[in-house]
Amino acid sequence: MEPLADNVDQKQIVTNCQLLKTMDISKMDSGDASFTVPFKLVAERDDYIHALVAYFDVSFTKCHKLMGFSTGS
Repeated sequence: MEPLADNVDQKQIVTNCQLLKTMDISKMDSGDASFTVPFKLVAERDDYIHALVAYFDVSFTKCHKLMGFSTGS
């Protein structure tokens, strides 16, 4: 009923990865962070699926030195 933050081993991933949205915060309006987007996941092997795993990457490209982080691996 509630989201869970956890580590997932790459061997446990059953489907392909799908990019949902790219956002440039220097060009965003206040409503741009709320969005819907269609996507399709393709199972890459016959296995059980117990959860949906999501992560995001952040890149700071306007700095003197490129910086960023990922909540994925």
